[in-house]
Order: sequence, then C-alpha cells, then structure tokens
Amino acid sequence: RPDIIRESDYNNFFGSASAKYSLTKDLQLQLGANQGLQRPRFADVTGGITQDNDDGAVEFSLPNKNLKPELFNNYVGRAQYYFEPVGSLGVSAYQIDIKNSITKVNYNAVDFVTQFPDEALFDLTQATSDPDISTSTFRRKVNASGTSRFRGWEVEYSQQLSFLPGALRGFDVRASYTRNYARAQRQETLLSLSPHYVSGALGFRYRGFYINSSVKWTDDTPFESVRAELGNRPRVREARYLVDLSLSYRINSRYSISVQGRNIFNEALRVNDPATELAPSVLWRIERYGALWTTGFRANF
Repeated sequence: RPDIIRESDYNNFFGSASAKYSLTKDLQLQLGANQGLQRPRFADVTGGITQDNDDGAVEFSLPNKNLKPELFNNYVGRAQYYFEPVGSLGVSAYQIDIKNSITKVNYNAVDFVTQFPDEALFDLTQATSDPDISTSTFRRKVNASGTSRFRGWEVEYSQQLSFLPGALRGFDVRASYTRNYARAQRQETLLSLSPHYVSGALGFRYRGFYINSSVKWTDDTPFESVRAELGNRPRVREARYLVDLSLSYRINSRYSISVQGRNIFNEALRVNDPATELAPSVLWRIERYGALWTTGFRANF
C-alpha cells in the first residue's frame, strides 16, 4: 500500500515597527509592536490517544486535527533612565492579543460524543450506560473564540557600586519586579504565568574572580488545567524562592573556568488542591529534583 502524501501551503504577512526617542541624554523612551504566529504542537494535531489513570480516575487525551495556529499582536513601551556610576532604572509595559488561543478542555463522555460525533469511538448510548466510558474524562486542545489579552509591567534596577571604597567597588546589584494580568483563560500560558515575580542579584568582582548570587520569587501559579472535581479550578503551585549561584575565574585573556548552581538549596515544588467551601487547600504533590551544578572551561582563539 503506497504512502499517503498530502501537501498544503499558506502565506502570512507579519508587520513590525519600533521607535526610540531620547528626552534627555539620560532618559530614553522606546515603543515597539510586532505580529507573530505560533503553530500547535505536532502531537496535539496528529498524535495518538493516551490514557492516564491518575488518582484512580480514567482520563483520555486526544489530538485535534482542526487546530489552527495562534496569531499574536505584541505591543511594548519602555522608559529607561541612566545614571552614574554605571546604573539604570527602567519601567516597561506590554500587551499581547492572541486570536485562536489554544486551550485544553475537559469533556465528559456525553459532551464529547455530542460535540465530536465523527471522532468519538463510542455512541451516545454507551456514553450514558457503559460505566467505563461514562465515568471517564476526555481531554483535547481546541481554539478558543474571541481574543485573549495579557498585560503586564515591570520595574528593573541595576548598578555597579564603583563609588564604594577599595575592593568593595567590585560589587554590582540588580533587582526587578514583574506584574502580569490575563483577561482570558488561555490555560497553556496560565500554567506558567505567575501574577507576581520578584528577582534580585548581588555580584562581586575582584581581579579575575567573579561571584554572583541571585534570588527569584514567584507567587502562587496555576499548575494544570481546571478540573471539574475541583470546582472547575486548577491545582496551584505554591509560591517559592529559588537561589542560584555562579563563580568564574579568568585565568588569562584566553582561558576561564566557571561553576554554576541552580536551586542550590533544593527548594521543593509543592502543588496544592484549591480550597473549597467544605475543605481547606491540601497538598497534592511535592517534588524535589536536587540542586543542579555545572562546570565549564572556556578558551578563546
């Protein structure tokens, strides 16, 4: 039997523009806009059917051959102020509008066979009478109607502390705060979209040595798609701190070595079921992956 070959093509036009204006020699304004496209994953369009028996409940994940790519309009504005010695303070804001947002939806057997009668492997009678089917959940990704909108703003500061005396002039600091908002539940983005994000770093350079430590804090963040048994709310990853560390030494103009550690205190990832009227929030999963250390050697020729 010969292979079936299907071919298709399409064209898209994506515009982009940016502008920069210096109000003073130390204050700069920037504006930008661009369009983009993100195609669905291959497995979400033509993948196989998978079964998951997590928590004793049977869940099926199914592909969707009719998924359309997401279309983006991105807008960003930024004000940056530079000051001595070697420092800057910036404020930026963004907005992202998305059409054809890809979101994961859970269906019971009746809803699934009603909306996708040509793709269901069972009929309406089985959906109501067969206990193995009627109690199962069917998941698939679909394109949401309308436009999803995401907005956010950020304040960031960085400076080299070269005004300090002696060896202390080798210190540098960085800090930022980010606030994110979402108008629609595009769950594929919300799974990693923390409403509040704070980071800070302190570095020190002395001759060929450089050491830097950074701290990142993320607020409670949606961990997975909404679930009917949880009142159509998602499980939530607890707020947590992550501490990273890096050290490097420049041997000479050509060679250097480095050591980097991520999550050096092995902070756990904790996921909770949401609180309900009858019960408080409870721990659903805890994961520890350990600290990740890497070493490197660099040579320039």
